Amino acid sequence: MEPSEFDHVAELLKYNENHLPECRDILLGLIDTLIEDARSDLAAQDAWYLSDPDLIRALINETRPPGKGEVFPRAALNSLENKAALWLISLLASRRMLLSGGSVRVDADAVISTGRELLLERQNAIVLAMEPHAAMGEKHSREQSQRGKKGAKKRWSDTEARNTVSEILTNLAARTDELGDLLPPAEIWPELYAEMERENMAPREEGAANLKASRYVYADQQVITYDAFRQRILRIRRAT
Repeated sequence: MEPSEFDHVAELLKYNENHLPECRDILLGLIDTLIEDARSDLAAQDAWYLSDPDLIRALINETRPPGKGEVFPRAALNSLENKAALWLISLLASRRMLLSGGSVRVDADAVISTGRELLLERQNAIVLAMEPHAAMGEKHSREQSQRGKKGAKKRWSDTEARNTVSEILTNLAARTDELGDLLPPAEIWPELYAEMERENMAPREEGAANLKASRYVYADQQVITYDAFRQRILRIRRAT
């Protein structure tokens, strides 16, 4: 979720919180949307952990979940996942309050503050992930003109381009590090460029200095932005 979009949702949360119980269903819809966004940063964890605040706290504290015997979290949370888990706890608590009925207020302030902390952590993660690739981006900028001319010999239909990119994204979504953990989208974004080159899709990068504004133009003016790439990678992982 982009910061501007989050700001809009935050305004809606505050407004509808002040109009309970009439706006209860609207608030539930907003909370559910935010819950899905928080869970997108916890895709490496078992899904059944992510609906129970006690289990989420076990993920944060790396402890045995209450009443769950010998079941342990799959892996310790990194800083980004930790922020997402704290936000998810706040969201689930607010959802539970709404479902209890009556005119009970949700803790919108807690939801908004923990959400902003996650957005800041996402921005930091993007900066850190892009640092090793800065030189690679400069090299792409220098070479993309020559490579584009070589790749332009093949002409792509819209369907061919979409199918090829979908296949590439499916393969990239499964990429892991040396510990077997799924790589963050920011780390595999440059790999998409490399795969497009292998397919002679004549890619060129625009906005390389800013990951959030980065996009690849390929196969006769098809476009994929980093944000669209990130969302598709997360959807593929959730579906597998």
